[in-house]
Amino acid sequence: DLALTDQGIGQALKMLGKTGEYCNKSTGLIPELFVTSPLRCATESALLSFPYYSPGSIYGTQWICHGACHDSDMTTPVSNLEIAFPNIDYSHAGDRSDFLTWLSTREERVIAISSTPTWVNHFCDEIEPGNESKDLRVVGIKFTH
Repeated sequence: DLALTDQGIGQALKMLGKTGEYCNKSTGLIPELFVTSPLRCATESALLSFPYYSPGSIYGTQWICHGACHDSDMTTPVSNLEIAFPNIDYSHAGDRSDFLTWLSTREERVIAISSTPTWVNHFCDEIEPGNESKDLRVVGIKFTH
């Protein structure tokens, strides 16, 4: 897994405008949790797209790396991620169990997830079939306990 390319950095910075438009007090969609895959590029994309909520920011939003949030066997070694991004919780980085089940146990209401486009599209199609692929996908999930 490689770091973002110049093009990837540009795309993530372009996404910053969209995240600011959708994630604000007016919409009520202020992320309470960020979940990223164990891929360096996904972590970098999320950090660049949501700089106001980055680990250690004034919002104090929790960031977790979850092992079920990617679609390939290629990941960045957790030890490398912990050095590069020390304020992210890696206790779930090896967890490959059902991601929706894990999400349903969380108390947070608004959760931002960062992974590869393929994984995000597959995940969103499980929740909302037929939704066309986009750079930023918003999906509502209601869990009944």
